[in-house]
Amino acid sequence: MSYYGAAVGSCLAWTNLYLVLHILNGHVSREFTNRLVTVVHGAVISGVSAAAAISEGLCLAECAQSSSPLHNTIIIVSLGYFVFDFLWCLYTKSEESCVMLAHHVITIIAFMYVLRQGMYGCETVALVAISELTNPLLQLRWFLKYYGKHRGIVAILVDWTFALAFWFLRLVLGTVLLVNFVQKNSIELACKGVWYSLLYN
Repeated sequence: MSYYGAAVGSCLAWTNLYLVLHILNGHVSREFTNRLVTVVHGAVISGVSAAAAISEGLCLAECAQSSSPLHNTIIIVSLGYFVFDFLWCLYTKSEESCVMLAHHVITIIAFMYVLRQGMYGCETVALVAISELTNPLLQLRWFLKYYGKHRGIVAILVDWTFALAFWFLRLVLGTVLLVNFVQKNSIELACKGVWYSLLYN
């Protein structure tokens, strides 16, 4: 099976998860269910990406290596999720702004590029882990607001934890990794743009 066929399978799996969760929680809105799927994606991808970084290294010394099967699997699972979420946004017309849709399109193109090249999986997975790690906190903020609990001490703690984690992971750790990656002469300019878009778009 090709990478793109696997990505279609991944998209169908995320769609099925959404449908099952919506059937089990029929009293909640479609957005509520979609955010549950987003939490699952953020938690799973962050956890598996962290495990990949531990087991296979952060590729700080040697960049532009062939992607491992684990890296490709992580990218395929995320690609399927972003295609699902992009189509969900179009279907439900939930995004009035084009910013989120553009974010999804850029991410989908970035993942497809890395899969096609067969390289840069380690670097891409590291940046995906950093960018997705705060997503469950972002969704928790929404759930607290949904249940009218957005003014208490828990909400304040979640807000501060999200803000600090976002600042540290993306602006400090992410920037350190990105600078390390883009300084390597062996890496194509297009891939440097891919990583920049994954981290900051």
